[in-house]
Amino acid sequence: MTILRASKVETPTFHTKAWLVWVVSSVAVVNTIENPFVLPLVFGSLSAVAGSFARPGPESRSFATLVKIGITFTVIRVVLFVATGHTGVTTLFTSPELHLPRWLGDLRLGGRVTAEVAIQSCLEGLRLAAFLACLGAFLSVTDIYRVLRLLPRFLAEAGLVVTIALAFVPTMFRAAAEVRDAQRLRGHRVRGLRSIVPVAIPVLASGLERSVTLAESMEVRGYGRRLEGSARVEAWARVAALAGAIVIAVGSSFLLFSRAPLWMGASICASGVGALGLAFAALSRVVPRTRMRRERWSGWDWMLAGCAGMTAIGAFAMRGLNPAAATYYPYPAAFWPPFHAGVVMIGVAISAPAFLGAARKGMLARADERHPSMAPKAPDSVGVAR
Repeated sequence: MTILRASKVETPTFHTKAWLVWVVSSVAVVNTIENPFVLPLVFGSLSAVAGSFARPGPESRSFATLVKIGITFTVIRVVLFVATGHTGVTTLFTSPELHLPRWLGDLRLGGRVTAEVAIQSCLEGLRLAAFLACLGAFLSVTDIYRVLRLLPRFLAEAGLVVTIALAFVPTMFRAAAEVRDAQRLRGHRVRGLRSIVPVAIPVLASGLERSVTLAESMEVRGYGRRLEGSARVEAWARVAALAGAIVIAVGSSFLLFSRAPLWMGASICASGVGALGLAFAALSRVVPRTRMRRERWSGWDWMLAGCAGMTAIGAFAMRGLNPAAATYYPYPAAFWPPFHAGVVMIGVAISAPAFLGAARKGMLARADERHPSMAPKAPDSVGVAR
């Protein structure tokens, strides 16, 4: 009898900093390129990345749920704008018209429905949905608590608040999955809209319980306390930070609105930046931090960060060098948007993590084939051959 073991190479993920660079680049592309051809490419690229690197558990549903929320908002936006806006020369159809009284805004609902209003409202709604898709993809592939560890120490309090807010979506999905599993074990099979209340109330109760538990754990661990003698240092550091911000504002006004020499405004801004740096360093020394394990930055992370940076630079360059291809405005008359190969390349470049992850996975698989004794053994893939 021979024991055969098959090792399964999972798609390796990237460093949290690399993911931050990627999501900022994706948001920059959505904010810069307004061509309608890029929006389907952005959704497809984000879907490929979320499908390749989604973490196991309810957090993997963040992308799909936020996309659904964005699409729903887009539909509502199109309906409202079509019903209230009538500018444009291309009439699609005419709907029944209703005039509201002056005390309700004196709006005219219905009437002539134009293609220009429908296209513009749809594009603006889809851009917001793309922003939500970027956030959903980031939440589904990264651990939000690792993002908190990357923040400077002087931003620990604000970073904790933002991290808890960003972790709301994955935590809600996890709680809803636990409630549904518990209801299935009890024989509860209500589906459709009637299942919202039986799920929403336990999720709300568990959320309040987790909030109390989090507050108690933070109190036990001494959150918000400072080292002995650090109160005076913190007060002076905050005063220095405020003074540095004021000095930077004064120097910027000299640079932009004054006829003073350029070196004068630049030196004022430099002194303000120096004061801010010293204040932030002092505030960082007030907040101690310990780390148990650090993430390793590899060459693949450099490749992802480089691809994301080049994508953002390409989007800004496309917007500056060829605005006609990067933007689309359907007024005064709707027309077919211009097609440009650069726009297509920028939209596809967002999916760089999926291609890099597949290449890295293939390299690891080939390494396992060359050195089977060094390959990790999967405990659930044990077979018996006679």
